[in-house]
Amino acid sequence: MQVGIVSDPGLAEEVGAAVAARLARVLPQRIQGEADWRVHHRTHPLATGQQVRLADIAAGDLPVDPAWDITVLLTDLPRREGTDPVEMETSADRRVAVVSLPALGAIRLNRRAERVIVAAVAELLDPTSSTSRPKVRSPIGSRLRLLVGMVRANRPWQLFFGLSRAMAGVFGTAALAMLNSIGWQLGDSLGPGRLAGMAALSTVALSAWLIVDHELWERPADGREQQLARLYNAATAITLMLGVVCLYLGLFIVLAGISVIIFDPHVLRMTLGHAPTWSDRLGIAWFATSAAMVGGALGSGLENDDVVRRAAYGERQRQRRKHQEREADQA
Repeated sequence: MQVGIVSDPGLAEEVGAAVAARLARVLPQRIQGEADWRVHHRTHPLATGQQVRLADIAAGDLPVDPAWDITVLLTDLPRREGTDPVEMETSADRRVAVVSLPALGAIRLNRRAERVIVAAVAELLDPTSSTSRPKVRSPIGSRLRLLVGMVRANRPWQLFFGLSRAMAGVFGTAALAMLNSIGWQLGDSLGPGRLAGMAALSTVALSAWLIVDHELWERPADGREQQLARLYNAATAITLMLGVVCLYLGLFIVLAGISVIIFDPHVLRMTLGHAPTWSDRLGIAWFATSAAMVGGALGSGLENDDVVRRAAYGERQRQRRKHQEREADQA
């Protein structure tokens, strides 16, 4: 039996490669029979959003080897039936299955994908197989898990490393704040409550600026797509927020370390009017970090759109459709 796994680029590609390496050993243990299993893996952009019917996906131009007995499409785009997330769908006549990674959540993704792919293969071979579908969760739990899975598929930690121009603005503004006596006095006098409020406002402001400046907010013209747009927008906003929070924490750690090296206790005493403590140094670094996020917003305006737009599901789906259209035109 030849099983082919076709994965979207990105997270689905990583999961598909990991699962394919194990699947030939797992399938004989989970599915009864004397078959000799062979598993293949390929990467290809798939336009498999919830608006696309499984029959249309199966009939599309896919990089499928004629020798494959079963094809499993692994996508990082959400699939839903109404408002309920769908982990897998199967087309028995074409022996094609679609597995949606976001519906599997964010942890133990390889194991969960392996379990669902095995269930899909068993169902395509025999709809009455004892290898059952994964259990259906409560609607609220499954939708929350879908949202978390979409954020995981966006890989927000990569956004942190991709915001190079924003980071330049952040560090430039941080340097000015750290060397300014007014910044020292404000960091010392504001207190933890107001510093925490500044931190929250600055991270939200930079995240919102990234969304607005790079036009990441989905505005569906069709009322039927409003629910999907809300889901996409929520995943995009959370992804950007996590990336900005990682940037904030990284900068705070750097500035706290720098404060130990460059802040002379005697100079701080003269500026603050009292003997400086560790909490004073951390307060100054905290204030400088929040102020620096404003500079990050200015730097993010120069950022490459492609870097930021990878966090937007709607944009990724449009890019994949354009890719398929170009391939169709070339063919």
